[in-house]
Amino acid sequence: MTNRLSFEINATKSSSENLTELIRMTERLKPLYYTVNTEIGQTEWQDTYNRCCELKNMTDKPVIPHIAINNKDECELYFIIEKYLKNNFMEFFVIRGDKHHVDRDKTLNYGTELIEFIRANYPQVNIKSSIYPDYHKESLTPEVDTFWLKKKYQLGVSELISQVCLNKNAFSYIKKILGEEITITPSMMPLLNFKFMASFLKSNSIDYPLWIQKHIRENNSTNHREIGLKITKFLALDYLKNENRLHFFTLNNSKVITELFNDLSDYG
Repeated sequence: MTNRLSFEINATKSSSENLTELIRMTERLKPLYYTVNTEIGQTEWQDTYNRCCELKNMTDKPVIPHIAINNKDECELYFIIEKYLKNNFMEFFVIRGDKHHVDRDKTLNYGTELIEFIRANYPQVNIKSSIYPDYHKESLTPEVDTFWLKKKYQLGVSELISQVCLNKNAFSYIKKILGEEITITPSMMPLLNFKFMASFLKSNSIDYPLWIQKHIRENNSTNHREIGLKITKFLALDYLKNENRLHFFTLNNSKVITELFNDLSDYG
């Protein structure tokens, strides 16, 4: 398998030994790049920056920081972006951020506005952004969501990476609606903490397929990990076979990533 996978790294603190093992394992899969999330839980943008710098010393693959509005003003965003550019980070994954509160007195409230801001002031950088497989929960209609997704493409976004998608039909349909000229990549994460997954998917208005829920309900808790890994691997292989592409959230868990991807022959 060559250049079909990319991986997301958490900005949360983890041991250097675990991170080293995670990079060692994933580099065997020849990833396209690594992204580093931002401002999840208690982390701040500085944690993302520090993790990106750490990874840059561990791999020669591109490292792409997430840049989020999250109630920042233009001055602070200028500072953050300039800091990355000075350290030769030339590509960003741009989002509004889950912590952002819309304020009409602020210049930037939506992801497209931040993309437009970066494109106008830093035309040399490459930009990736997000997409929801079941459309954004705040969009009044699918057509409204499609309009803004196409707007991202018009602003020069090179790739749209989906939020976690467990329903391949949803991904395939939105990909068809947007057209082949827009690069859209599905994403997955290890299905291990099912209480968290149920809450996460519900809060983001993402479909949680009934067949997966039944597998979890009908197996006792001692088998949940085995069932979760089996389903995760099935979905990952399915995306790689049919879409030839997958972005995978590692959750910084080198042991689980090793279990999922250790047998490279499974992935072609």
